[in-house]
Amino acid sequence: MLAEPALARAGSVLGPRIGANALTLLAFAAGVFAIGCISIHLYWAGLALLVLNRILDSLALACTRHIGETELSALLQTVLDVIVNAGIVLAFALAVPERALAAAFLLFALAALWAAALESSHGRETWALIGQSETFIGFAIACINPGWFSMVCYVLGTLAFVGTGLRIAVTARPRQQ
Repeated sequence: MLAEPALARAGSVLGPRIGANALTLLAFAAGVFAIGCISIHLYWAGLALLVLNRILDSLALACTRHIGETELSALLQTVLDVIVNAGIVLAFALAVPERALAAAFLLFALAALWAAALESSHGRETWALIGQSETFIGFAIACINPGWFSMVCYVLGTLAFVGTGLRIAVTARPRQQ
C-alpha cells in the first residue's frame, strides 16, 4: 500500500498520544454524520465525511499496530465499522425510499458475509471478494452519482454472497496438516 509508511509513522506518533480507541470513535462520529448527510441528499458532504472516516480508521489501525491491539480496540473497530456501513446503506434508502429493495439486498448479503467472516476467523486463512475498500468505492460511486445506488447494491451484494459461499467452501475443506 502506497500510504503504509506514512500511516506507520503517524501511528507511532499518535498511538501514545491519542490512542487507537479515540481515533476509532472519531472515525465513527464522521461516519454517523455521513449517514445523516446522505439521508438528506447531501451526498458530497456525505462522501467527504466517509473519506474522513476511512482516514481516521486507517490511522486507528496504524496506532493499533504500534501500541498493540486490545480486545476493546478490536471490538470497537469491527462493530463501529459494521454500524457505519449498514447506516450508509440505510441512509440511501431513507433519501429515496424506492431504493429500499436494493438496500435490503445489500444489507442481507453483508450480514451473511460478516457472519461468515466471524465464524471463519478461527485459525483458517480465508479471503474475500469484498472488503472495506470495495465497499467504500461502491459508496463513493453512489455519492457521486446517487442514481447508481441500486446497481452498486446489486453488484456489492452479489460479490458478498459469492464471498460468503467461498468462505464456507474453504472452511468445509479438510485442513491440510
